[in-house]
Amino acid sequence: MKYFSIFLQLVPYIIELCKNAESLVEGEKTGETKKAAVMSAVETLLSGVVAVSTGGQAETWAKIKPLVSLAVDIACKFLFKSA
Repeated sequence: MKYFSIFLQLVPYIIELCKNAESLVEGEKTGETKKAAVMSAVETLLSGVVAVSTGGQAETWAKIKPLVSLAVDIACKFLFKSA
C-alpha cells in the first residue's frame, strides 16, 4: 500500500513533467525521448524524496515504475492529440 501512496503523490508531478517534456529533451524530440526524459525525472525525484525519508529507493522505484510508465502514457494521451 505504501508504494501506491507514493505513486499517487507523484501523479501531479508526472502530469507537469509531461506538459514540460519539450524542454526536458535535447536533440530529437520524439515521443520515446520525451517519455524517457519524464521517466528519468520522476525516478530522480523519487530517489531524492525516498532517500531523505526512508531509503530503499531502488526497491520503491522497481515497484512503482510500471504505474509511473502507465501514468505518463495516459497523461500524454490527454495532453497531446498526437501522443
